[in-house]
Amino acid sequence: MPDEGRAPLPDDPAPVADDPEVILEGLSPVVPPLPSVEAAEGPGPGAAPATTGELPPTGFPAGDLDALDRAPGIDSAEVAPAEETADAELGSEPPASLVSPRLPQVGAGAVAPDGSEAARLPGQAPGAPLVGAGTGDAGADAAGQDLPPIRAYAADYDASDPRPRMSVVLIDTGDSPVTFNALRSFPYPLSFALDPSRPDALEAMRAYRDAGFEVLLRSDLPEGARPADVETSTQAWSQALPEAVALIEAAPGGLQRGRETSEQLAEVLSAEGRGLVLYPEGLDTARKLAEREGVPAATLFRDFDAQDEDPKVIRRFLDYAALKSDQEGGVIMVGRLRPETVSALLVWGLADRASQVQLVPVSAVLTGR
Repeated sequence: MPDEGRAPLPDDPAPVADDPEVILEGLSPVVPPLPSVEAAEGPGPGAAPATTGELPPTGFPAGDLDALDRAPGIDSAEVAPAEETADAELGSEPPASLVSPRLPQVGAGAVAPDGSEAARLPGQAPGAPLVGAGTGDAGADAAGQDLPPIRAYAADYDASDPRPRMSVVLIDTGDSPVTFNALRSFPYPLSFALDPSRPDALEAMRAYRDAGFEVLLRSDLPEGARPADVETSTQAWSQALPEAVALIEAAPGGLQRGRETSEQLAEVLSAEGRGLVLYPEGLDTARKLAEREGVPAATLFRDFDAQDEDPKVIRRFLDYAALKSDQEGGVIMVGRLRPETVSALLVWGLADRASQVQLVPVSAVLTGR
């Protein structure tokens, strides 16, 4: 989220080479169409720059990366060697050296290493198995020491790493085709936002927690909510997802209904010991009020797939967030649990740009600001 007064991006950035599409076995059931010859060659001299798709959703200001033609590309020197090799093999079977056994499999047909069908995400299908990581709940012992949820149920990370921090939150609505094993073997931390009104909310939370992931409450206050309604709502949310480290806004402005409700929300979260993640709204008054009450709070930097953006655009959003993470004191990105998004996150993690930041659970960004 760019601050007011910060120098805008140049209107005419130097052209950059498109990052190559990477096809790794089992990553995504959806293969994006190849660009046309005209798109590959770019517009002719003097032609106006083209834009693709709609602008990101309300709650984010126009400018910076909202115009896709101004999105920063990936320099050819920054492309990981594995990506270059894969690009050279497009259209053919990828060599075995590119298909790492650590890489997750995404899609309905994915299978576990033992040949059985990979475990489904909680809520994905009736009666689907919930598979934990088998490493135990790191927050269980901490919870016994009366630590606040944002510390008791926080996932581990290297606090000594000096790089800027970046966190990715994925919204799980319970109907994703992504397999649970794909997420368990993901090469860097992810955090997951769950709606507390889901019938299987508690089951889903336990499955993610057992696998070592952080969970966030994702909800909004009703329109016309009064301060008394805030405490009632948050109590119900906390009972549904007791091990959530933070509350995240479901829609822009959904938790920012006015100063009185924002003050009450800040008091409740401070007493509960949870963090707060909001969409940018006006002068970010709700976030400032929360921080004044000692609540670890942050404004989302980017919702990167709200318009069903393709993997290439998602990776450019992630590149830009990595560039800005140092200036912002850490950034939080939010997306949805869909195969295209998970594939884009995985491939982006192979590029050099990702190595410039420390990818951490969301609590690390909230408490480190």
